[in-house]
Amino acid sequence: MNKLAVLCVGAVAAAGALALAGGGAAKPERVGYFKSAAGNRVMAYVAPDGMTEKQARDTLSGLMHTPGRLTFAVIYEPGRKHPGSRLTGASDYFTAAAMLDQPPFDNWTWGAVVNIAGHVQLQEK
Repeated sequence: MNKLAVLCVGAVAAAGALALAGGGAAKPERVGYFKSAAGNRVMAYVAPDGMTEKQARDTLSGLMHTPGRLTFAVIYEPGRKHPGSRLTGASDYFTAAAMLDQPPFDNWTWGAVVNIAGHVQLQEK
């Protein structure tokens, strides 16, 4: 799959994840989603088979993002506790983002912040 095709898939299915490199790699499943009235987003994914840095970068750089707004997303390894629908029920962006950075949901492996300019900063925990 060429880069243009991967970008198109990501644009159409940004609520999910981009197709991962390696062809047979399993896609992470989105298990939590929050969007504020202002368009800031927080997302949580679980990667069924774990993820390499390249797979995480490919997934997290293709997130749904509103220009001029913030997006924060994390990927959990299989079996780790994640917020699930609690994320959707957060009262605001800061509460949702803090939920992923505090126990018991701070055990993610890969995370990314997309700033207001659209720059993606990947972090391995």
